[in-house]
Amino acid sequence: MREMSAAEMQVVIRVDEAAVSSLWKKLEATSLEDRHAEQATIFRVPHNIRAIDSSAYEPKIVSLGPYHADNERLGAWDGLKWRYFKKFLNRNPNKHLCDYLEEVEMLAPAARTAYSERPGMDPGKFVEMMLLDCCFVVELLLVQMEEKQQAEMRMGPKWPEASSTFEQDPMISAWRWALPLLAHDVMMLENQLPLVVLRRLLELASPCASLKEPLDYFFRNFPLTNNKRKITDENIKSSPHLLHLFHTCIVPTNSGSDGGGESTSHQQSWIGCLSSKRMIAKKSGKDSQPSHTAMPCARELREARVKFVKKEATSFLDISFRGNKMEIPQVKVDDETNSLLRNLIALEQCYPRAGIHVTTYAWFMDRIIDTPMDVALLRQHKIIENGLGNDEDVANVFNKLGKEVIMDLQGCYLSDLGQAVTKHCDNKCNRRWASLNHNYLTSPWAIISVFAAILLFLLTIIQTVFSVLSYFKQS
Repeated sequence: MREMSAAEMQVVIRVDEAAVSSLWKKLEATSLEDRHAEQATIFRVPHNIRAIDSSAYEPKIVSLGPYHADNERLGAWDGLKWRYFKKFLNRNPNKHLCDYLEEVEMLAPAARTAYSERPGMDPGKFVEMMLLDCCFVVELLLVQMEEKQQAEMRMGPKWPEASSTFEQDPMISAWRWALPLLAHDVMMLENQLPLVVLRRLLELASPCASLKEPLDYFFRNFPLTNNKRKITDENIKSSPHLLHLFHTCIVPTNSGSDGGGESTSHQQSWIGCLSSKRMIAKKSGKDSQPSHTAMPCARELREARVKFVKKEATSFLDISFRGNKMEIPQVKVDDETNSLLRNLIALEQCYPRAGIHVTTYAWFMDRIIDTPMDVALLRQHKIIENGLGNDEDVANVFNKLGKEVIMDLQGCYLSDLGQAVTKHCDNKCNRRWASLNHNYLTSPWAIISVFAAILLFLLTIIQTVFSVLSYFKQS
Protein backbone atom coordinates (compact mmCIF):
# COMPACT_ATOMS: atom_id res chain seq x y z
CA MET A 1 0.00 0.00 0.00
CA ARG A 2 1.34 3.44 -0.94
CA GLU A 3 2.09 5.74 2.02
CA MET A 4 0.63 9.25 1.98
CA SER A 5 3.10 12.05 1.54
CA ALA A 6 3.39 14.91 4.02
CA ALA A 7 1.84 17.26 1.49
CA GLU A 8 -1.16 14.97 1.09
CA MET A 9 -1.66 14.73 4.85
CA GLN A 10 -1.87 18.49 5.35
CA VAL A 11 -5.35 19.84 6.09
CA VAL A 12 -6.19 23.39 5.25
CA ILE A 13 -8.46 25.12 7.83
CA ARG A 14 -9.93 28.42 6.85
CA VAL A 15 -10.74 30.77 9.73
CA ASP A 16 -13.81 32.95 9.47
CA GLU A 17 -12.48 36.51 9.74
CA ALA A 18 -15.87 37.74 10.97
CA ALA A 19 -15.75 35.28 13.88
CA VAL A 20 -12.22 36.41 14.77
CA SER A 21 -13.28 40.05 14.66
CA SER A 22 -16.27 39.34 16.89
CA LEU A 23 -14.08 37.55 19.44
CA TRP A 24 -11.55 40.39 19.47
CA LYS A 25 -14.28 42.95 20.14
CA LYS A 26 -15.51 40.92 23.12
CA LEU A 27 -11.97 40.53 24.45
CA GLU A 28 -11.27 44.24 24.11
CA ALA A 29 -14.47 45.01 26.00
CA THR A 30 -13.46 42.64 28.81
CA SER A 31 -11.42 44.09 31.67
CA LEU A 32 -9.04 41.93 33.68
CA GLU A 33 -10.23 43.81 36.77
CA ASP A 34 -13.92 43.73 37.66
CA ARG A 35 -14.29 47.01 39.51
CA HIS A 36 -18.02 46.51 39.98
CA ALA A 37 -17.42 43.19 41.74
CA GLU A 38 -14.79 44.82 43.97
CA GLN A 39 -17.23 47.55 45.04
CA ALA A 40 -20.23 45.25 45.59
CA THR A 41 -21.34 44.61 49.17
CA ILE A 42 -24.92 43.32 48.69
CA PHE A 43 -25.10 39.94 47.00
CA ARG A 44 -27.40 37.28 45.66
CA VAL A 45 -27.04 34.11 47.73
CA PRO A 46 -25.25 31.45 45.61
CA HIS A 47 -27.62 28.81 44.23
CA ASN A 48 -25.85 25.87 45.88
CA ILE A 49 -26.16 27.49 49.34
CA ARG A 50 -29.74 28.66 48.76
CA ALA A 51 -30.84 25.14 47.78
CA ILE A 52 -30.14 23.79 51.29
CA ASP A 53 -32.80 26.03 52.92
CA SER A 54 -34.27 28.52 50.46
CA SER A 55 -36.78 29.93 52.97
CA ALA A 56 -33.94 31.42 55.04
CA TYR A 57 -32.96 33.70 52.15
CA GLU A 58 -36.42 34.71 50.90
CA PRO A 59 -38.37 37.77 52.16
CA LYS A 60 -41.42 36.91 54.20
CA ILE A 61 -43.56 40.04 53.78
CA VAL A 62 -41.55 43.01 52.44
CA SER A 63 -39.10 43.51 49.61
CA LEU A 64 -36.23 45.94 50.21
CA GLY A 65 -33.93 46.88 47.38
CA PRO A 66 -34.01 45.68 43.76
CA TYR A 67 -33.52 41.91 44.08
CA HIS A 68 -37.12 41.10 45.06
CA ALA A 69 -38.84 44.28 43.88
CA ASP A 70 -40.85 42.40 41.24
CA ASN A 71 -42.16 39.73 43.62
CA GLU A 72 -45.95 40.02 43.37
CA ARG A 73 -46.46 38.04 46.57
CA LEU A 74 -44.79 40.85 48.55
CA GLY A 75 -46.72 43.63 46.83
CA ALA A 76 -49.61 43.35 49.29
CA TRP A 77 -47.41 44.96 51.96
CA ASP A 78 -46.42 47.99 49.86
CA GLY A 79 -49.21 49.93 51.58
CA LEU A 80 -47.36 49.52 54.88
CA LYS A 81 -44.16 50.92 53.36
CA TRP A 82 -45.95 53.98 51.96
CA ARG A 83 -47.68 54.61 55.30
CA TYR A 84 -44.37 54.53 57.18
CA PHE A 85 -42.79 56.69 54.46
CA LYS A 86 -45.44 59.33 55.09
CA LYS A 87 -44.89 59.12 58.86
CA PHE A 88 -41.19 59.64 58.33
CA LEU A 89 -41.72 62.75 56.17
CA ASN A 90 -43.89 64.25 58.93
CA ARG A 91 -41.03 64.07 61.45
CA ASN A 92 -39.45 67.29 60.18
CA PRO A 93 -41.90 69.95 58.87
CA ASN A 94 -38.96 72.05 57.65
CA LYS A 95 -37.94 69.41 55.15
CA HIS A 96 -39.95 68.60 52.06
CA LEU A 97 -40.18 65.56 49.82
CA CYS A 98 -37.91 67.17 47.24
CA ASP A 99 -35.13 67.51 49.84
CA TYR A 100 -35.10 63.78 50.48
CA LEU A 101 -35.44 63.02 46.78
CA GLU A 102 -32.43 65.19 45.90
CA GLU A 103 -30.34 63.49 48.56
CA VAL A 104 -31.16 60.00 47.27
CA GLU A 105 -30.49 61.08 43.68
CA MET A 106 -27.00 62.18 44.75
CA LEU A 107 -26.36 58.84 46.45
CA ALA A 108 -27.98 56.70 43.73
CA PRO A 109 -24.80 56.00 41.66
CA ALA A 110 -22.95 54.71 44.73
CA ALA A 111 -26.03 52.77 45.82
CA ARG A 112 -26.20 51.01 42.44
CA THR A 113 -22.60 49.84 42.70
CA ALA A 114 -23.35 48.26 46.09
CA TYR A 115 -25.37 45.50 44.40
CA SER A 116 -23.44 42.62 42.84
CA GLU A 117 -26.17 42.26 40.20
CA ARG A 118 -26.78 45.56 38.46
CA PRO A 119 -30.40 46.68 38.98
CA GLY A 120 -32.26 46.45 35.67
CA MET A 121 -34.71 49.26 36.49
CA ASP A 122 -34.34 52.76 35.04
CA PRO A 123 -32.65 55.47 37.19
CA GLY A 124 -35.89 57.21 38.15
CA LYS A 125 -37.53 54.02 39.36
CA PHE A 126 -34.38 53.02 41.24
CA VAL A 127 -34.29 56.36 43.09
CA GLU A 128 -37.98 56.06 44.01
CA MET A 129 -37.44 52.53 45.29
CA MET A 130 -34.41 53.59 47.35
CA LEU A 131 -36.27 56.54 48.87
CA LEU A 132 -39.35 54.48 49.77
CA ASP A 133 -37.51 51.46 51.15
CA CYS A 134 -34.87 53.39 53.09
CA CYS A 135 -37.42 55.76 54.68
CA PHE A 136 -39.55 52.73 55.61
CA VAL A 137 -36.64 51.01 57.37
CA VAL A 138 -35.55 54.16 59.22
CA GLU A 139 -39.11 54.85 60.38
CA LEU A 140 -39.52 51.22 61.44
CA LEU A 141 -36.36 51.47 63.55
CA LEU A 142 -37.44 54.77 65.11
CA VAL A 143 -40.99 53.63 65.91
CA GLN A 144 -39.76 50.42 67.48
CA MET A 145 -37.22 52.30 69.60
CA GLU A 146 -39.80 54.83 70.78
CA GLU A 147 -42.31 52.13 71.67
CA LYS A 148 -39.76 50.12 73.61
CA GLN A 149 -38.60 53.21 75.48
CA GLN A 150 -42.20 53.90 76.49
CA ALA A 151 -42.64 50.27 77.54
CA GLU A 152 -39.47 50.41 79.65
CA MET A 153 -40.78 53.49 81.42
CA ARG A 154 -44.09 51.75 82.16
CA MET A 155 -43.13 48.17 82.98
CA GLY A 156 -39.44 47.52 82.39
CA PRO A 157 -37.60 46.33 79.26
CA LYS A 158 -39.97 44.13 77.30
CA TRP A 159 -41.98 44.21 74.08
CA PRO A 160 -44.73 46.85 74.14
CA GLU A 161 -48.06 45.17 74.75
CA ALA A 162 -50.91 47.66 74.65
CA SER A 163 -51.68 50.96 72.96
CA SER A 164 -48.57 50.83 70.81
CA THR A 165 -48.10 52.43 67.43
CA PHE A 166 -47.80 48.94 65.96
CA GLU A 167 -51.25 47.98 67.22
CA GLN A 168 -52.72 51.27 66.03
CA ASP A 169 -51.63 50.40 62.49
CA PRO A 170 -54.43 48.25 60.99
CA MET A 171 -52.05 46.10 58.96
CA ILE A 172 -49.86 45.25 61.96
CA SER A 173 -52.57 45.02 64.64
CA ALA A 174 -54.34 42.32 62.64
CA TRP A 175 -51.20 40.20 62.40
CA ARG A 176 -48.90 40.42 65.43
CA TRP A 177 -46.83 37.69 63.85
CA ALA A 178 -45.60 40.30 61.35
CA LEU A 179 -43.05 41.82 63.77
CA PRO A 180 -40.50 38.95 63.76
CA LEU A 181 -41.05 38.52 60.01
CA LEU A 182 -40.24 42.18 59.43
CA ALA A 183 -37.07 41.75 61.49
CA HIS A 184 -36.14 38.74 59.36
CA ASP A 185 -36.66 40.67 56.14
CA VAL A 186 -34.62 43.67 57.28
CA MET A 187 -31.66 41.40 58.15
CA MET A 188 -31.77 39.24 55.02
CA LEU A 189 -28.69 39.51 52.78
CA GLU A 190 -30.62 40.01 49.53
CA ASN A 191 -32.83 42.64 51.21
CA GLN A 192 -29.99 44.89 52.38
CA LEU A 193 -29.97 48.63 51.68
CA PRO A 194 -26.88 50.88 51.59
CA LEU A 195 -26.38 52.10 55.14
CA VAL A 196 -25.08 55.47 53.95
CA VAL A 197 -28.52 56.23 52.48
CA LEU A 198 -30.25 55.35 55.76
CA ARG A 199 -27.84 57.59 57.66
CA ARG A 200 -28.29 60.60 55.37
CA LEU A 201 -32.09 60.36 55.41
CA LEU A 202 -32.15 60.29 59.22
CA GLU A 203 -29.76 63.26 59.35
CA LEU A 204 -32.15 65.23 57.12
CA ALA A 205 -35.15 64.36 59.26
CA SER A 206 -33.33 64.97 62.55
CA PRO A 207 -29.86 66.56 62.32
CA CYS A 208 -28.93 65.61 65.88
CA ALA A 209 -30.15 62.02 65.66
CA SER A 210 -28.03 58.91 65.15
CA LEU A 211 -28.85 55.38 64.05
CA LYS A 212 -26.88 54.03 67.01
CA GLU A 213 -29.71 53.96 69.54
CA PRO A 214 -32.50 52.71 67.23
CA LEU A 215 -30.24 49.95 65.93
CA ASP A 216 -29.24 48.98 69.45
CA TYR A 217 -32.92 48.45 70.29
CA PHE A 218 -33.55 46.67 66.98
CA PHE A 219 -30.67 44.23 67.37
CA ARG A 220 -32.00 43.19 70.78
CA ASN A 221 -34.77 41.33 68.96
CA PHE A 222 -32.38 38.65 67.77
CA PRO A 223 -31.44 35.56 69.80
CA LEU A 224 -27.73 35.84 68.95
CA THR A 225 -27.30 39.26 70.54
CA ASN A 226 -27.96 38.72 74.24
CA ASN A 227 -24.38 39.74 75.01
CA LYS A 228 -23.37 41.68 71.92
CA ARG A 229 -20.98 44.61 71.94
CA LYS A 230 -22.38 48.11 71.86
CA ILE A 231 -22.81 49.77 68.48
CA THR A 232 -20.55 52.74 67.81
CA ASP A 233 -20.81 55.57 65.29
CA GLU A 234 -17.53 54.35 63.78
CA ASN A 235 -19.06 50.91 63.17
CA ILE A 236 -22.07 52.50 61.49
CA LYS A 237 -19.91 54.65 59.21
CA SER A 238 -17.64 51.77 58.19
CA SER A 239 -20.40 49.20 57.58
CA PRO A 240 -21.96 49.01 54.10
CA HIS A 241 -25.34 47.72 55.37
CA LEU A 242 -27.21 46.51 58.46
CA LEU A 243 -26.28 42.83 58.18
CA HIS A 244 -22.60 43.72 57.99
CA LEU A 245 -23.01 46.05 60.99
CA PHE A 246 -24.63 43.22 62.94
CA HIS A 247 -21.73 40.98 61.92
CA THR A 248 -19.26 43.59 63.16
CA CYS A 249 -21.02 43.75 66.53
CA ILE A 250 -20.86 40.00 67.20
CA VAL A 251 -17.23 39.39 66.20
CA PRO A 252 -15.08 39.24 69.37
CA THR A 253 -12.53 42.03 69.61
CA ASN A 254 -9.82 39.62 70.82
CA SER A 255 -10.43 36.94 68.19
CA GLY A 256 -6.95 37.39 66.73
CA SER A 257 -6.72 36.01 63.22
CA ASP A 258 -9.55 35.60 60.79
CA GLY A 259 -10.51 39.20 61.12
CA GLY A 260 -11.68 40.44 57.78
CA GLY A 261 -9.52 43.20 56.35
CA GLU A 262 -8.95 43.94 52.72
CA SER A 263 -5.72 42.04 52.16
CA THR A 264 -5.35 39.91 49.08
CA SER A 265 -3.76 37.14 51.12
CA HIS A 266 -6.96 36.72 53.10
CA GLN A 267 -9.01 36.37 49.96
CA GLN A 268 -6.52 33.85 48.58
CA SER A 269 -6.86 31.75 51.73
CA TRP A 270 -10.42 30.95 50.77
CA ILE A 271 -9.49 27.56 49.39
CA GLY A 272 -11.64 24.74 50.63
CA CYS A 273 -13.73 21.75 49.77
CA LEU A 274 -17.40 21.43 48.97
CA SER A 275 -19.21 18.84 51.03
CA SER A 276 -22.48 17.22 50.04
CA LYS A 277 -23.06 16.19 53.63
CA ARG A 278 -21.19 18.44 56.04
CA MET A 279 -18.65 21.23 56.01
CA ILE A 280 -15.12 20.07 55.27
CA ALA A 281 -12.15 22.30 56.01
CA LYS A 282 -9.06 22.46 53.86
CA LYS A 283 -6.00 21.24 55.75
CA SER A 284 -2.47 22.36 55.09
CA GLY A 285 0.91 22.28 56.79
CA LYS A 286 2.95 19.42 58.17
CA ASP A 287 1.37 16.04 58.78
CA SER A 288 2.97 15.97 62.21
CA GLN A 289 0.71 18.78 63.41
CA PRO A 290 -2.45 17.62 65.20
CA SER A 291 -5.49 17.64 62.96
CA HIS A 292 -8.41 19.65 64.35
CA THR A 293 -10.80 18.97 61.48
CA ALA A 294 -11.93 15.72 63.13
CA MET A 295 -12.93 17.21 66.48
CA PRO A 296 -14.95 14.72 68.56
CA CYS A 297 -18.61 15.32 69.36
CA ALA A 298 -19.76 16.57 72.77
CA ARG A 299 -20.37 13.08 74.20
CA GLU A 300 -16.91 11.90 73.13
CA LEU A 301 -15.34 15.03 74.58
CA ARG A 302 -17.07 14.40 77.90
CA GLU A 303 -15.74 10.83 77.87
CA ALA A 304 -12.25 12.32 77.37
CA ARG A 305 -12.72 14.33 80.60
CA VAL A 306 -13.60 17.63 78.88
CA LYS A 307 -15.90 19.75 81.05
CA PHE A 308 -18.48 21.98 79.36
CA VAL A 309 -19.13 25.34 80.99
CA LYS A 310 -21.54 28.11 80.04
CA LYS A 311 -19.42 31.19 79.38
CA GLU A 312 -20.43 34.77 80.13
CA ALA A 313 -19.11 36.65 77.10
CA THR A 314 -19.84 39.64 74.89
CA SER A 315 -20.33 37.41 71.84
CA PHE A 316 -21.63 33.90 71.20
CA LEU A 317 -18.49 33.40 69.06
CA ASP A 318 -16.17 33.77 72.06
CA ILE A 319 -15.37 30.07 72.67
CA SER A 320 -12.33 29.02 74.73
CA PHE A 321 -10.58 25.84 75.90
CA ARG A 322 -8.20 25.84 78.86
CA GLY A 323 -6.91 22.74 80.62
CA ASN A 324 -9.86 20.41 80.27
CA LYS A 325 -12.57 23.11 80.38
CA MET A 326 -14.54 24.00 77.24
CA GLU A 327 -16.29 27.36 77.74
CA ILE A 328 -19.07 28.18 75.27
CA PRO A 329 -21.48 31.16 75.48
CA GLN A 330 -25.18 30.34 75.60
CA VAL A 331 -27.11 30.52 72.34
CA LYS A 332 -30.85 30.27 71.81
CA VAL A 333 -31.68 28.13 68.79
CA ASP A 334 -34.97 28.81 66.99
CA ASP A 335 -36.13 29.61 63.46
CA GLU A 336 -34.70 33.14 63.70
CA THR A 337 -31.31 31.75 64.75
CA ASN A 338 -31.20 29.45 61.73
CA SER A 339 -32.13 32.22 59.29
CA LEU A 340 -29.74 34.78 60.77
CA LEU A 341 -26.78 32.40 60.91
CA ARG A 342 -27.39 31.35 57.31
CA ASN A 343 -27.46 34.94 56.07
CA LEU A 344 -24.33 35.81 58.05
CA ILE A 345 -22.54 32.79 56.56
CA ALA A 346 -23.75 33.75 53.08
CA LEU A 347 -22.33 37.25 53.66
CA GLU A 348 -18.96 35.78 54.62
CA GLN A 349 -18.99 33.49 51.59
CA CYS A 350 -19.73 36.34 49.18
CA TYR A 351 -17.73 39.10 50.91
CA PRO A 352 -14.32 37.77 52.07
CA ARG A 353 -13.44 41.06 53.77
CA ALA A 354 -16.00 40.18 56.45
CA GLY A 355 -13.85 37.25 57.61
CA ILE A 356 -15.12 33.74 58.42
CA HIS A 357 -15.98 33.97 62.12
CA VAL A 358 -19.59 32.78 61.80
CA THR A 359 -18.61 30.12 59.26
CA THR A 360 -15.97 28.85 61.70
CA TYR A 361 -18.53 28.86 64.52
CA ALA A 362 -20.88 26.80 62.35
CA TRP A 363 -18.04 24.34 61.67
CA PHE A 364 -17.32 24.04 65.41
CA MET A 365 -20.96 23.47 66.39
CA ASP A 366 -21.38 20.99 63.53
CA ARG A 367 -18.41 19.04 64.89
CA ILE A 368 -19.46 18.87 68.55
CA ILE A 369 -23.14 18.23 67.71
CA ASP A 370 -23.59 14.91 65.95
CA THR A 371 -26.83 13.57 67.43
CA PRO A 372 -29.69 14.82 69.64
CA MET A 373 -27.78 13.36 72.62
CA ASP A 374 -25.04 15.94 72.05
CA VAL A 375 -27.67 18.68 72.07
CA ALA A 376 -29.12 17.29 75.31
CA LEU A 377 -25.66 17.37 76.91
CA LEU A 378 -25.06 21.00 75.91
CA ARG A 379 -28.58 21.91 76.99
CA GLN A 380 -27.94 20.39 80.44
CA HIS A 381 -24.96 22.72 80.79
CA LYS A 382 -27.10 25.75 79.77
CA ILE A 383 -25.06 26.26 76.58
CA ILE A 384 -28.00 25.67 74.23
CA GLU A 385 -31.49 27.03 74.82
CA ASN A 386 -33.85 24.98 72.68
CA GLY A 387 -36.50 27.12 71.01
CA LEU A 388 -37.43 24.54 68.37
CA GLY A 389 -39.18 21.94 70.51
CA ASN A 390 -36.89 18.91 70.38
CA ASP A 391 -33.18 18.21 70.34
CA GLU A 392 -33.23 16.50 66.94
CA ASP A 393 -34.36 19.74 65.26
CA VAL A 394 -31.49 21.63 66.90
CA ALA A 395 -29.00 19.00 65.74
CA ASN A 396 -30.36 19.26 62.19
CA VAL A 397 -29.91 23.06 62.21
CA PHE A 398 -26.20 22.85 62.99
CA ASN A 399 -25.55 19.77 60.85
CA LYS A 400 -26.99 21.53 57.78
CA LEU A 401 -25.43 24.97 58.30
CA GLY A 402 -22.13 23.92 56.77
CA LYS A 403 -23.46 22.24 53.66
CA GLU A 404 -22.01 23.62 50.41
CA VAL A 405 -19.85 26.06 52.38
CA ILE A 406 -16.22 26.77 51.46
CA MET A 407 -13.68 27.53 54.16
CA ASP A 408 -10.06 27.13 55.19
CA LEU A 409 -9.46 26.50 58.89
CA GLN A 410 -5.80 27.49 58.78
CA GLY A 411 -5.55 30.80 60.60
CA CYS A 412 -9.21 30.99 61.64
CA TYR A 413 -10.00 32.22 65.13
CA LEU A 414 -10.68 28.68 66.48
CA SER A 415 -7.60 27.12 64.91
CA ASP A 416 -5.57 27.08 68.15
CA LEU A 417 -8.58 25.81 70.10
CA GLY A 418 -9.05 22.92 67.67
CA GLN A 419 -5.42 21.89 67.99
CA ALA A 420 -5.58 22.13 71.80
CA VAL A 421 -8.69 19.91 71.93
CA THR A 422 -7.10 17.37 69.58
CA LYS A 423 -3.93 17.31 71.70
CA HIS A 424 -6.01 16.81 74.86
CA CYS A 425 -7.96 13.92 73.32
CA ASP A 426 -4.77 12.31 71.96
CA ASN A 427 -3.24 12.21 75.44
CA LYS A 428 -2.83 8.50 76.39
CA CYS A 429 -4.39 8.93 79.83
CA ASN A 430 -7.39 10.82 78.46
CA ARG A 431 -7.76 8.34 75.59
CA ARG A 432 -7.82 5.37 77.98
CA TRP A 433 -10.28 7.16 80.24
CA ALA A 434 -12.48 7.85 77.21
CA SER A 435 -12.30 4.18 76.20
CA LEU A 436 -13.26 3.12 79.74
CA ASN A 437 -16.17 5.55 79.74
CA HIS A 438 -17.37 4.45 76.32
CA ASN A 439 -17.10 0.70 76.87
CA TYR A 440 -17.89 0.23 80.55
CA LEU A 441 -19.54 3.33 82.03
CA THR A 442 -22.38 4.00 79.60
CA SER A 443 -25.19 2.86 81.95
CA PRO A 444 -25.80 2.45 85.70
CA TRP A 445 -25.77 -1.35 85.40
CA ALA A 446 -22.45 -1.23 83.55
CA ILE A 447 -20.99 0.98 86.29
CA ILE A 448 -22.23 -1.43 88.98
CA SER A 449 -20.69 -4.35 87.08
CA VAL A 450 -17.33 -2.56 86.82
CA PHE A 451 -17.26 -1.71 90.51
CA ALA A 452 -18.33 -5.26 91.39
CA ALA A 453 -15.48 -6.63 89.28
CA ILE A 454 -13.01 -4.24 90.94
CA LEU A 455 -14.29 -5.20 94.39
CA LEU A 456 -14.02 -8.90 93.55
CA PHE A 457 -10.48 -8.34 92.29
CA LEU A 458 -9.51 -6.52 95.50
CA LEU A 459 -11.06 -9.24 97.66
CA THR A 460 -9.13 -11.85 95.69
CA ILE A 461 -5.89 -9.95 96.30
CA ILE A 462 -6.66 -9.62 100.02
CA GLN A 463 -7.47 -13.32 100.25
CA THR A 464 -4.22 -14.17 98.47
CA VAL A 465 -2.21 -11.92 100.78
CA PHE A 466 -3.75 -13.48 103.88
CA SER A 467 -3.13 -16.97 102.50
CA VAL A 468 0.54 -16.16 101.89
CA LEU A 469 0.91 -14.61 105.35
CA SER A 470 -0.78 -17.64 106.93
CA TYR A 471 1.58 -19.97 105.06
CA PHE A 472 4.69 -18.12 106.24
CA LYS A 473 3.34 -17.95 109.78
CA GLN A 474 2.79 -21.72 109.89
CA SER A 475 6.27 -22.28 108.45
